[in-house]
Amino acid sequence: MRIPLLFGVLVALVLATKPEEDFRVRQLSVGDLQGRQVTTQSDKTVYAYLGIPYANAPIGDLRFKEPETKRKWDGVLDATEYKVSCPYNSSFMSNTRESKFMSEDCLQANVFASENCLREGACPVLVYLFPSELYFGSAVMIEERRVAEDWASEDLVVVTFNHRLGVFGLLNLGTETSTDASTDAALQDQIAALQWTQKHIEKFGADPRHVTLMSVGSGAANADLLALSPKTKGLFNQMVLIDGAAGLYNNSDRETNERSSKNIAVKIGCATLAGWGKKEKAKETLRCLREHRAGDLLEVQRQLEDYLERVPFDGPAVNPKGVLPKKLGDLQKMRRPMPILLGSTGRLPSTQKEAKIDDRDFCSQAANFKNLVLSKRLLKGCKKMYKHDVEEAFDEVTVTLPMLETSRKNAENGGKTYLFETHSAFDENLHLKDRKENTRLKETILHFLKTGDPSDEKDNTEWKPFDTKKGNYMRMRGDAMENADGYHEKADDFWNNKSFETLSEKEEDETEKKKTEEEEEQERHPDEEKKKHREEKETEEEEKETEEKRYWKEKQRKRHTEEEKKKHREEKETERPEKKHHQKERETEHGERRRWIEKERQKEREEERRHWKEHEKKGEEKWKVRNMTKEEVLETVEEMQKQIRSLRDRMKTDEDDFSGWKEDVDETLKTLTERMQHLKKHKPTPTRRHQQRYEKEHKKAEEEWEPKGHWKVRHGKWEDVKGREREQVLRQVAAIERDIEEIFEELGIDAPPSLHRDSGVRNAAPSLVTGNGSDATVPSVVVYRDAGWNLWFWIVFALFVVLLVVLMITCFFLVTAKQKKGEYSQIS
Repeated sequence: MRIPLLFGVLVALVLATKPEEDFRVRQLSVGDLQGRQVTTQSDKTVYAYLGIPYANAPIGDLRFKEPETKRKWDGVLDATEYKVSCPYNSSFMSNTRESKFMSEDCLQANVFASENCLREGACPVLVYLFPSELYFGSAVMIEERRVAEDWASEDLVVVTFNHRLGVFGLLNLGTETSTDASTDAALQDQIAALQWTQKHIEKFGADPRHVTLMSVGSGAANADLLALSPKTKGLFNQMVLIDGAAGLYNNSDRETNERSSKNIAVKIGCATLAGWGKKEKAKETLRCLREHRAGDLLEVQRQLEDYLERVPFDGPAVNPKGVLPKKLGDLQKMRRPMPILLGSTGRLPSTQKEAKIDDRDFCSQAANFKNLVLSKRLLKGCKKMYKHDVEEAFDEVTVTLPMLETSRKNAENGGKTYLFETHSAFDENLHLKDRKENTRLKETILHFLKTGDPSDEKDNTEWKPFDTKKGNYMRMRGDAMENADGYHEKADDFWNNKSFETLSEKEEDETEKKKTEEEEEQERHPDEEKKKHREEKETEEEEKETEEKRYWKEKQRKRHTEEEKKKHREEKETERPEKKHHQKERETEHGERRRWIEKERQKEREEERRHWKEHEKKGEEKWKVRNMTKEEVLETVEEMQKQIRSLRDRMKTDEDDFSGWKEDVDETLKTLTERMQHLKKHKPTPTRRHQQRYEKEHKKAEEEWEPKGHWKVRHGKWEDVKGREREQVLRQVAAIERDIEEIFEELGIDAPPSLHRDSGVRNAAPSLVTGNGSDATVPSVVVYRDAGWNLWFWIVFALFVVLLVVLMITCFFLVTAKQKKGEYSQIS
């Protein structure tokens, strides 16, 4: 009896001392992985498993194809940090990651689970799709601490994942071509991630039978598209949609993706407009696109985005073998019923938020979005209904009405829909911004995620499922909640008016009309002319394609600035392997433009300075004279005298070593000579276009001159200078000339012609270039004596001389006469 009892005690002790399970390590069928522990602010433990591959890398021949199941890996996978993003490059994404954090090997999932879920199991699963418009963004940009604090700590297992974007996820080579490229690879990646979740999520303490798909904005529209696809049956059983529904991609069944794919393929050199759409050319185009680097494809895609000023891909295309086998309207009728919680917060879709919405064009855009013909009645009713509130109108057309359509179709097929309206706001990182108002919304969503019903027994508010006749919804204003009817009833009645003609009906009528015309044309044309008619039609199509190509090139050429062209040429010449600077320039486009403008202004200033220097050198400076007063003249003369004395002193001091300071002497002499020109030059030689202006002003100046012995400064004021001071300055200038000439003689250098002294100020100092002033530099100061003063001076001087001569002659005759008279008296 004692032995069995002792054995039981030992077993209990062994079990009690069993080591604690390491929740960081998970063992999956494809291999082992190790995550890390995260402690929330509320002191709860959450484990994060980041960067788990759910498919093989879509590179090489796998690019543009449907994802392949991930092969097993050896060892323990490090899942402690986020890995990379799928490649994208868009102006609509403000926080774009650097290219070194992007790779095509990006099909990875991230799992967040609480310790309680890992220990107990069977926790609900929340699969969150990041808002991307299938064109930009990444799951690695969702803050892990927010996910852990707001959702995983509430005993939810949260799953996020990356998927291919843009041209890598939505390439469409044409419906008539047959290649192994998928036209909806982005959605195929999402389905592969949901399949991986179903297969492996139980290892993280979750229940694969209780999976909720949730997102906001364009991500909510993406999730709703998955709910319409037959390929997602059994992958999730309920949804939470905020500010978005499948109707956001109302025109996704058009050929937008094919046109964008064609433009990218032609621009990068993998296709031609004439050969596009032909089966024999499609495989060659696909092979060429797979050989190009991902960065090259992104660059061309960005150019197309800038040209169109919108996202070039309009959502997944309809493909009978793809995720969306039929048009959106037909898939809505076949919708699988499920519990859906959806509501609006007043947030515009991300690309519309940045776009400029024109009041005049809004009704046309809205009609096209709703697939309606813009008739006069529709245009008049649209303007009357919205007037100037365009933002509210766009929110109703792109967000509210698509959600109302999803609610209506789900309810008609037997699913429970809970519709609400609030002013709370989710950001793209799965985080509620306003804590006070959003606490109630968060509690509502958490209750729905766990039970499939937003009603909570703790409060007295009961959520009623959506009724198609009442249009009921829950109005949430802070902590207050109330049931209301008529969810955006006016907008619903206006835009869903059955009397409006749809674009589909119009296209069918035009197709039928065209077909009838072709049949009539065939009947009119004889058999011998059919071939000629067909050839003419083919020629017209080729000319149209050529014109389209020419238009594309011209528009793109106009959009590029000269700076961008220069950078593009430099990149092409050097053939750099990476072109990272394009991305950085677009991230700081505003600052770059400001720097570019400043650079251009600096260039203009430098060009202007160079221009004036050349004109001063060649004697072609514009007619521009600065005032110079008497004091400035005297100051300039005194400074020149100081420089001459300094030269003489240095020549005496360093008489033996002349070579060491010859350059300084030359420079000083040059400066003195130029200043001498400015002082002595009385008549500037104007440029050819200013010759007439100079002659006119010079003549006017001489006519208005008053002979008072003044100096006149052109375009300046009259300055009174006494004749004695003027003569003193002239003597000082002459002394400077003699000093400079002596310095040239002592150095053994021929003096320039400008130093050859002339008599008089008016003809002094010819040009240094020719000696006659023909190519002279236009001086900055023009000082001269008036010709009238000289004239009167010489007239008075001449009269004085004549008078003096007459007086001398008179005296001579008087003296002579007196002497003769004395001689006569002596003789007598």
